[in-house]
Amino acid sequence: MSIAARLWLTVVSLAIGAISVAHAETDLQQNLWGCTNGYGCDRSLLTPDQLAEVHRADLGRNLWSCTNGYSCDRSLLTQEQLAQVQRHEPYVGVTPACAENGSCYGDASEATGRPKTVHVKGYYRKDGTYVRGHYRSKPRR
Repeated sequence: MSIAARLWLTVVSLAIGAISVAHAETDLQQNLWGCTNGYGCDRSLLTPDQLAEVHRADLGRNLWSCTNGYSCDRSLLTQEQLAQVQRHEPYVGVTPACAENGSCYGDASEATGRPKTVHVKGYYRKDGTYVRGHYRSKPRR
């Protein structure tokens, strides 16, 4: 085999090896993303620093679940976090008497004259405009 052919085979072998390493690195990054975001993953592939990062993310998701009225493991909360959850509990799932835009439960609708009894939470439109929470009347049936 000529020197040029051997050199070409070496270059091709190195390129294939680099591609394999890149794919392996991408797989590891996807695994870390899955672990950090609460999806399926293989924690045995994580470094100690990554395991610590995943643990912090797990604790954050647990706190969010507790604070927002979802099932959670309160034994994982600090005393400060537990107090935060307990302060928040009376308001989880409670519809406010008056909404962000000033409309209140039971106000008469200017358009229909019917009382506003359906609460609409604030939301973002596709164009990025924020619509404040408000009350509306029930639709006619």
